[in-house]
Formats: sequence, structure tokens, C-alpha cells
Amino acid sequence: MAAGAIPPRDAFQYACGNGAVFILAGMFDIQLAEDAQIARDAWPRSRIARARGAADKPGVNGP
Repeated sequence: MAAGAIPPRDAFQYACGNGAVFILAGMFDIQLAEDAQIARDAWPRSRIARARGAADKPGVNGP
């Protein structure tokens, strides 16, 4: 995300909220779990997920 200039939380939310159906992000192994959780949290809040009703389905954002 611009070599650290844009935090993953902002970038993932922007991508999901503006039509992305996947995100390709390079990350170090120490960032993997945190960035994966940020991506999982960003998807259900996106306007696309809300339009599809995905935010209301169980299991979309984890157990």
C-alpha cells in the first residue's frame, strides 16, 4: 500500500468499498494474520457486500 504510506485498514476498506472483488497485497509473514483479519473485517462493511446481502449471512465474517 504505497510502501507503507497507506495503512492496510484504509486500503482494504477503500478497495472493498469501491468494487474490488479481490485484493492482491504483498506482506511479510509477520503481517499475514493481522492483514487477513483486516480484509475479513472490510468485506462485510463494503457497499457491494451489503447490496448482495452478504453482511447478514452467517460465516461471511468468520465463525
